[in-house]
Order: sequence, then C-alpha cells, then structure tokens
Amino acid sequence: MDIYITCKKSYIFIIEDYKSYYIEEAPNIDEVVRRANAEIQMENRNLQAINIQLHEKYHTISLKVIDFLFYLIFYFLCYRLYT
Repeated sequence: MDIYITCKKSYIFIIEDYKSYYIEEAPNIDEVVRRANAEIQMENRNLQAINIQLHEKYHTISLKVIDFLFYLIFYFLCYRLYT
C-alpha cells in the first residue's frame, strides 16, 4: 500500500492506492504568522510590565536598606560617643 501526501491550492490530500481523501484546508501562512506575532507582542508587553514592577520594588527596598544602614551607623556612632 503506497501513501502519498500532496498539497494543492491550499488543500491537503492523502492519496492511498490511487484514491484521494480530502483532509483539511491548509492554514494561511500569513494569518498564522500574524496571530503568532500578536501573541508574542502581548507576552512581551506583559513581561515588560512585570519587569517594571520588579524594578520599582527593588528600588523601594534598596532605599529602605540604605535608610536602615544610615540609622545603624548613626546609632553606633552615638552609642560610642556616649559610652
């Protein structure tokens, strides 16, 4: 039994023992690429938003750590001066 797969005029056919069977219409490559591109762009926007949020949180935490370190330095300097 010989099986051949051919594609003609955006349709896929399977030819088995000289009998043709219609499978499905082949997808339009432009539409497939357009949809994939739209999905990638949406994912990119989401990742950029997450990146900005993480950067803002990192900046806020860094400022808090710096404030705390200044507080510790000031506290220990004052403690050493008065003891």
